[in-house]
Amino acid sequence: MSNFKKPASPQILGIYMSTKARLQAEEAKSERDLPTLNNILAFSHILHELEEQYEICGPGQRAA
Repeated sequence: MSNFKKPASPQILGIYMSTKARLQAEEAKSERDLPTLNNILAFSHILHELEEQYEICGPGQRAA
């Protein structure tokens, strides 16, 4: 498997940023019921997969 990441298109960056915002909203909730925990896990997984596949930011930088 190659470690080469594809450049992120504007659409991918949009998906990444909206998913990150949704994750932050779920993490900010005071009540951690099962749907909230499932959302946190799902959004975290999506972000991880996008970071693995695409160059979300410049080389040597981490996504904020």
